[in-house]
Amino acid sequence: MTEKPSVLLLSPSGWQKESINLGLAYLASSLQKADFQCRILDVNRYPMSDEDLVDYIRKLNPILIGISIKTATAREGARLGALLHKVCPEAHISCGGPHMTLCAEQFLKESPAIDSGIMSEGEHAIVQLAEAVRDKESISEIPNIAWRDGEKVVVNSWKPPQDLNILPFPDLDAIEDFSWENFRYPIVTSRGCPFDCIYCCVNKLTGSRKWRFRSPENVVQELETIVREKGITHFEIWDDNFTLDLKRAKKICRLMIEKKLNLSWYCHNGIRADRIDLELAKLMKQAGCTSVAFGIESGNPKTFDSIKKGEPLSAVVEAVRLVKKVGINAVGYFIIGLPGDNLERFVETVRFQRKLKLHHYVFGMLIPYPHTEVWDMVEQNGTMFCEITETQHFSDDIVPISFELPGFPKEDMVRAFYIAKYFDLLGTVDGIRKRQAARAVYMATPDIVPSLAGMIIASGTDIEHIVVGTDEATVRAEPSFVQVPENSRITFLPSLDKDLITGESVIVCRSLDIPREILFGNSGLVLIDPTRHLHNVIRVRKPMLSLPLVPALFLSGLGVLQQFQRNPQHPFAHREEIEKCGQGQGQAHGQGESRENTGQTDAGVQPQLPRGQGVQARVQDLARRRREVGIQKPPMAQQPPDKERGPWQEGHQGGVSEPACPGARLARILGLPVVPAPGIGNSRPLALKGQVAVVFKTLAQLF
Repeated sequence: MTEKPSVLLLSPSGWQKESINLGLAYLASSLQKADFQCRILDVNRYPMSDEDLVDYIRKLNPILIGISIKTATAREGARLGALLHKVCPEAHISCGGPHMTLCAEQFLKESPAIDSGIMSEGEHAIVQLAEAVRDKESISEIPNIAWRDGEKVVVNSWKPPQDLNILPFPDLDAIEDFSWENFRYPIVTSRGCPFDCIYCCVNKLTGSRKWRFRSPENVVQELETIVREKGITHFEIWDDNFTLDLKRAKKICRLMIEKKLNLSWYCHNGIRADRIDLELAKLMKQAGCTSVAFGIESGNPKTFDSIKKGEPLSAVVEAVRLVKKVGINAVGYFIIGLPGDNLERFVETVRFQRKLKLHHYVFGMLIPYPHTEVWDMVEQNGTMFCEITETQHFSDDIVPISFELPGFPKEDMVRAFYIAKYFDLLGTVDGIRKRQAARAVYMATPDIVPSLAGMIIASGTDIEHIVVGTDEATVRAEPSFVQVPENSRITFLPSLDKDLITGESVIVCRSLDIPREILFGNSGLVLIDPTRHLHNVIRVRKPMLSLPLVPALFLSGLGVLQQFQRNPQHPFAHREEIEKCGQGQGQAHGQGESRENTGQTDAGVQPQLPRGQGVQARVQDLARRRREVGIQKPPMAQQPPDKERGPWQEGHQGGVSEPACPGARLARILGLPVVPAPGIGNSRPLALKGQVAVVFKTLAQLF
């Protein structure tokens, strides 16, 4: 029996390590169906040295090597192609993926070791290419192929597969070192996008604005197969437009419920805010959906309208409200650097994000991808700071600014990034900004040092910054410090001067290391927990100017209370309890504001409760209204372990949320006991009458 010819598919190393390369798994299943042996090396998720890669290639001896390249991995893909060309000169090396589709001619001209490219979605083209290489035939007539004609690069006509139901399910077992243990299975139920957002290249990658979809039966069949054969308990939907056809999305959910798949899942690639209704939200919840993401991009109406999403900003507010109402977590994605945006408008976006009370949010840097409208804008009126292949949306150290447009310069985009991260600090600093000798004081424990540059940038150059407890060289050695503006006024002190604990100061300190004199002072107080990715800053006390004959302890408590009144999500408060309690304390944070639009816990928006009832009666009424709304408990499913959960589940342990109450979170941070309010099972502090007692009791417990 003749041995099947081998094909190797390769995913180069990049900066996004969390996901597998599902596209290569689809290609592998198509190749195996066509009688080829196929293996995948995902060196991005499962790192491999060049030496080990070369040894693997020599043993496999493939006739075709396919390399998947995104814009951010194009250079690494070209390097690997050159390396493997020397090792296997007889093998045909082809690259595919988003960057090849957008920049085929340029990439092939700059990468002489690459023999060809595959445009768009390659399930059909990869099989035809492998057959041509095996049979030593010409590839010049194969659709979706870019090839060399001497010094010239020829791009054949191309279009993606139209009938997605006939494609074999992706073969993840072809990935070397892949394990199904605690794996969250990715599924694509549709491809393409009919919309024309100015920053997005999806319809450039598919060659049209056509949305192609799989039948509900085909989708659920894939899930049934994976559950039966691999025993998965959770999955995620990778579609760009899962809910575009509401009827189809509802039928998928109904089939999942009918088949009793008992799976936990989420949609974190994002769905459109105008393509969800209450019925679909309920069905998604009943089918096991735990979280949904929305591409919100901007909270400023003018900026939002200018990016041509084709939906109103009000749809975002309504969609978030709907998913919360049925108990699904809402996630939001935002973009820094949009055309027409500026720092002032961006601050509006952060305020909008905070008002939405999202379970998780992400602010990413805009990248002007080739052939998008943003790309044309930057070419005509902007400045690029690097090659497009060097760009990235996120970074741990340096804010990855790749371009700028008039009105939103690079320095403002860097500050916008850190304002989004340390917005509570900015809000506290704004309270002293116009005061004489305004300053931010940072108690720099070793784990806070990496955050100092970001906090200094977010707070601005018009106040003084005093770093206490570490030397200047240590702080300036941090990679992110190169972004701090040169005109920032920064002083380094070995220890805290008590003269700094005044109403002109905002003091930032580690939540576990609060000196007594700071705790009972009248400065602004911000606690930071650098171990948390999100919600790591808590505003505790508003800075209070000193008054003759008024003890600092009294001013300290008054500052906490005033901060609470301005911000119902203060650590010692809980908006839901304050505004829904029947003790006459409602409307504490704004007269007449509807709780239908603002109140929620981590489980979602709760039905508004009648006033004037006792606690037990209100709890019973809440249960009744939940039944009327139709909220049902999701099917029980094994939660993924920490390593498989995304950053949107920050702060969760074993699949269980932290207490929704900020007061309970702060008590945890401080190591204090959490006492539930009477008659309520969750850890929540008392209503407004008990706030003063809670504040000073907490202060007393610390000492």
